[in-house]
Amino acid sequence: MSSVQLYKLPAFVITWHLIAFGQYGYAIYYDRFFVHIPDDLAVPKMMRPTEYGGRSKFLTYWCLRNQLNGIHYLCVCVTIMAKSKSNDGYQRGVYGALRTLMHFIVAVQFSYGVYYDFTYVHFPPGMLRPGGEFGGKLKFLTVWDAILQAVYFTICLLNDFIGTNEVAPKRMPLIRKVKDYMLAAFAFPVALNVGVTFWTLMAIDRELVFPKVLDAVFPGWLNHVMHTNIVIFMVIEICTSFRQYPTRKAGLTGLGIFMASYLGWLHVVRHYGGIWVYPVLEVLNFPQRLVFFAVSLGFSVGLYLLGEFFNNLIWTKELKQLRAATGAGGASKKTK
Repeated sequence: MSSVQLYKLPAFVITWHLIAFGQYGYAIYYDRFFVHIPDDLAVPKMMRPTEYGGRSKFLTYWCLRNQLNGIHYLCVCVTIMAKSKSNDGYQRGVYGALRTLMHFIVAVQFSYGVYYDFTYVHFPPGMLRPGGEFGGKLKFLTVWDAILQAVYFTICLLNDFIGTNEVAPKRMPLIRKVKDYMLAAFAFPVALNVGVTFWTLMAIDRELVFPKVLDAVFPGWLNHVMHTNIVIFMVIEICTSFRQYPTRKAGLTGLGIFMASYLGWLHVVRHYGGIWVYPVLEVLNFPQRLVFFAVSLGFSVGLYLLGEFFNNLIWTKELKQLRAATGAGGASKKTK
């Protein structure tokens, strides 16, 4: 078991607080400026935010505001805890148990999300573009990533039971090697690629990536599982589980094969189905599509390097410990 005291790491604390602050802050902003109840909607007068008291008369709004204020209190608590020289809860294995519980919850969430999408989400014939049947749901990178996340966190869960999370185990189990490589080469860069690209295009023009008509058949909670939670849980995972990144050549090779396979699949769907999977590609000409694909690949490489940097920043002490253990092991073999 690694000796890291996670709550003492400034990078983790800042990241966690920024995610929480951004989520609650955006919820209040969106509710204030974009949520408007039509006058003809049958809603009691006092339930309307425009009446006396505004949104502040709702307990939900008070709760959101208190969550923002609570973040400052939490920062103070973490600062006080960081001055302590011991972490009894961690030493008793509470930290490991919580990490295993997190892996279980996330694995179930993504597995159920994929199951629900394939089983219950069906688009009426009128919503499908001609040729849209070819490839089914597997023509979307979002679905590829959701399956990838379900597999990855299931492997994490198995590793918690039959593998090891130690920094420098005497013998590295195969499942741990697979787990570490999967996050570096696939899970982290693909998750951030999907999440950042989706919400960026949604902010520019949602019709280019997720037309409003789909809201009637694609639940909002599933949309967040597929496009929001993938980023949140991947950041939490890289902060809570130690790993040594593979060599940059090995990691980027795996990522390159994955992304090249998907880009090739896009063109297969275009050839046999007659459509581009994403409407944004329909409005681009050939040179613009080449630039789009090149930027997408470059963005994926950048996300890989970001994950590598973030991992090395958080686990600096453990990586030094691993190098020392590896060096000592090599030296002892030479003396023998």
